[in-house]
Amino acid sequence: MKSYGVDRSSREELYLPFTQAPYDRVSFLIRTSPTGDVSASTIQSAVSGLVHDRPIYNFRTMKQHLGRRSSDRKISLVLISLFAGIALMMACAGVYGVVAYSVAMRGQEYGIRMAMGASDGGIQRLVLFGTVRLTMLGVGLGLLATYFATSLLSGMLFGISARDALTFAGVGSILTFVAVAASLVPAFRATRSGPLAALRGTDRSI
Repeated sequence: MKSYGVDRSSREELYLPFTQAPYDRVSFLIRTSPTGDVSASTIQSAVSGLVHDRPIYNFRTMKQHLGRRSSDRKISLVLISLFAGIALMMACAGVYGVVAYSVAMRGQEYGIRMAMGASDGGIQRLVLFGTVRLTMLGVGLGLLATYFATSLLSGMLFGISARDALTFAGVGSILTFVAVAASLVPAFRATRSGPLAALRGTDRSI
């Protein structure tokens, strides 16, 4: 039985007759049909036929019961998710700033490439591929470090492994998408001014 939390391992338990080991509080677990709704009054009437001298209270569904038992953990995970979202937005802004600065500093190079016949699409792919290459390296190192640090979160999870492969793949895909999306504007700006202005070094705006 998981009497000490759904996130803990099952433990062996021994059931004794109530008359042999009486207790001041007794919990009834009632199974109903999957589609049928049973009111609290119906349950109270049924249980009253078994127990006449004790008050009956605190009706709740299994979903509500599990929600109360895991409420503290949910708050912690919500806070972690909030901070992760903030970190993701900061990473997006950081990638944009780095790529935009790199494009501005390499403006003359892009101008030479365009003067030599490079197309706008070729310059944009050059910027994007460079971003993707660095992003894949960073995401790979980050996921590797996370793989060995998941033991810190394993106690807060249940029903899923702390090293779930689908979760790792999803996080890596999201981070890669954010990095590429953040570099789209600098990639298009790389070809905005044309080769002449780039060669003169007049377009260095971020």
